[in-house]
Amino acid sequence: MRTHEGWQTPDDWESQLRTPNRPVVGVSWFEAMAYCRWLSAEHPTRRMRLPTVAEWIAAASPDGRRYPWGDQPDPDDTRANFGRHVNAPTPVGIYPAGKGKHGHADLAGNVWEWSLDVYKGITAKMLRVYGQPRIFCGGCYWDEAGGMAAAERFRFRSFFRHVHGGFRVVSEPASP
Repeated sequence: MRTHEGWQTPDDWESQLRTPNRPVVGVSWFEAMAYCRWLSAEHPTRRMRLPTVAEWIAAASPDGRRYPWGDQPDPDDTRANFGRHVNAPTPVGIYPAGKGKHGHADLAGNVWEWSLDVYKGITAKMLRVYGQPRIFCGGCYWDEAGGMAAAERFRFRSFFRHVHGGFRVVSEPASP
């Protein structure tokens, strides 16, 4: 897809470079994976990858809470970037009241995040036409309050870019 579309950088890259503390958006699942491979090569003692959905939910809701900040149903302007209030991704970590139990920032709102997992509920015909979809987690700045729950996710074609889609990197020790 990258060659077919002539992609050299993420969508609207020049604009994104002006705000380097915001999540990168407009990347396909394959581009997110390529970044993880590149980052792993830059840090040979670590393996970088996308989180699984289970890992993502465990970070957002380690004790079964509905939202990363607890069970209060509605986010506010101290917890998450949502509901088109800002109408763009914001710098990571500026919503301290929305952090997860273990300190993870922006697990609700801001940008949808690619996961490692494959969406399995697809027919063989759809698979041939659209390719294998992957799962996005977390909601984004465009979503309303209902989309901020820790279990919120949706499927998207892995070789397409989503204007509200970015990714989070998991770092683990490299195997010997």
